Amino acid sequence: MEVTKRCIRCGEVKPLSEFYKHPQLADGHLNKCKDCTKKDTRRRREDAPEKDLETRMKACKKNPTHKNANRAVNAATKSGKLKKRTACQGCGRKADETRLSAHHYDYAKPLDVIWLCAACHRKVDHVRACVESGKSWDNYKREKRKAFNYVRRALDFYESGVKHRKPFDKSWIMKTLGW
Repeated sequence: MEVTKRCIRCGEVKPLSEFYKHPQLADGHLNKCKDCTKKDTRRRREDAPEKDLETRMKACKKNPTHKNANRAVNAATKSGKLKKRTACQGCGRKADETRLSAHHYDYAKPLDVIWLCAACHRKVDHVRACVESGKSWDNYKREKRKAFNYVRRALDFYESGVKHRKPFDKSWIMKTLGW
């Protein structure tokens, strides 16, 4: 016989597998079913975006990962603390031409981002991968010739004198490449 429990929110009797585990309660499960818990969480995020941002920032401080940093950026844009750019900060392509995403230099600082299109994001990540791998740039470019060409073309574009709304900080790329 399957163990059941009544949800305090919707009043339905459901199997225990429909309730989240919670070790501090007598039967080891929450008193709200999973569906009601999800609805409450969604409602709380919509009603108080600043509180959600605060929660996301605490999560980033405790565990600075790519996923937590992206969630913090999403919460910050919804709360209005962070404004999404209208153009890529690398190549200048407009947001209506391409999808822009936030690039983090450091996941411990989740709101310190630049907005890049997928192509520019990939190029910057190639340089970051080289730095994090600990290999010399010569070895890395031998292994990643295609990546080197992407980065070189991107740097040539940045040097071409095209005016950007906010200049892309390329000093760390230049230092890595030794140019």
